Amino acid sequence: SLECAMDATVGGDPVRVFGSVEVYCMPVEGGWSCTCSSSGSSSSLAIDISDPWDACSEATRRCPEVVDVQPSSDGAGTPLPPFPVPIF
Repeated sequence: SLECAMDATVGGDPVRVFGSVEVYCMPVEGGWSCTCSSSGSSSSLAIDISDPWDACSEATRRCPEVVDVQPSSDGAGTPLPPFPVPIF
């Protein structure tokens, strides 16, 4: 799970919001098949790297580029961390 911080504005005030991305990878012939998901958005990646650590690192880097990361909560309606966080 990746926690991503994004700068935004609310009512003209700068804030930082947080979202999460889940990354799941499994070995396939010649590399790894990874699924990235965030707030109902998901996408798959083919990672042509044999080393498991390097493949997961590459998927972690690429996942925020292929799914629409949205501000999220902990699932119980409680924002993570305080949402939004004012930027001073």
